[in-house]
Amino acid sequence: MKGGTGNGLGVPKIVDRSTFEAELDALRVREKAHTHEGDMIAAARRRLPMVETLLLRPPRKPKAGARDLPIWKR
Repeated sequence: MKGGTGNGLGVPKIVDRSTFEAELDALRVREKAHTHEGDMIAAARRRLPMVETLLLRPPRKPKAGARDLPIWKR
């Protein structure tokens, strides 16, 4: 492996602080745009029309007790 100055295998290049801060600022602009787009998508999803549905539940069964079991399982 070469020193830490190359681009191979995901190793970032070494730069001065001003270059780093400039690239970080550019990345933050992209991240902010990404967050804004995600917020817009979520808002659009919340504005989708709804469909009325019926909640169907099975009939309630009484809980089984010891008297409901066959004699050989009591």
